[in-house]
Amino acid sequence: MPDTDITIVHRSDESGTTKLFTTFLAAYSPEWEKGPGVDKTVTIKVGLSKTFHEQAPELVAVLEKVNLPIDLLNQNLGRMAKERIESPKLAKIFLKEHPEVWHAWVSEDAAKKIDAAL
Repeated sequence: MPDTDITIVHRSDESGTTKLFTTFLAAYSPEWEKGPGVDKTVTIKVGLSKTFHEQAPELVAVLEKVNLPIDLLNQNLGRMAKERIESPKLAKIFLKEHPEVWHAWVSEDAAKKIDAAL
């Protein structure tokens, strides 16, 4: 890894898939079982370079808020495979169809601009 400062951001996600995965990790690793442990909710930390954090604080703020309901995520991944939709196109469809999810991630002004662009 490059010798740069890293800023940690996090988000949490609750799902049966997460519980299954954390159960596997706990069975494999006693350290994992002690903490973070087995649960449907696990905090996921993402490292960002100091430069990224300084140059795009608004994007960092959005990333900290992103939370996709697991059922909705799975439905869209299935749709992507079944209908052979490319990622950028599915992302645009998702934004059009589910503003109730992503509006919470951005400011009201940003949401209006994104809605208008869609």
